[in-house]
Amino acid sequence: MTDIIGLPAANPAGDLACAFGLGFATRRSSFLEELALSIIPPVRDVRGGVEVSFAVESEAAVRRYMEIESRRRPALDFAIRRAADAIILTVTGPLET
Repeated sequence: MTDIIGLPAANPAGDLACAFGLGFATRRSSFLEELALSIIPPVRDVRGGVEVSFAVESEAAVRRYMEIESRRRPALDFAIRRAADAIILTVTGPLET
């Protein structure tokens, strides 16, 4: 069975502060560097967002990323699934009309 941890949008009708991007280019801290290095390609488009797989060893960093970004981008939904061989982060938001 797969565990799912989710953080629904705190303000689904709110404006997006900026376009969603994992922001790894800035490498602001060690946990972002860990995330960048632990991505298991490919990043997949899903309805309204993206799904990114990470090495299982990076679960703590993925959880921290989800907690931080859910506060910065309250219009987005975040979910983490633990699969046998990966941690899967799904980020979705309002569909453009």
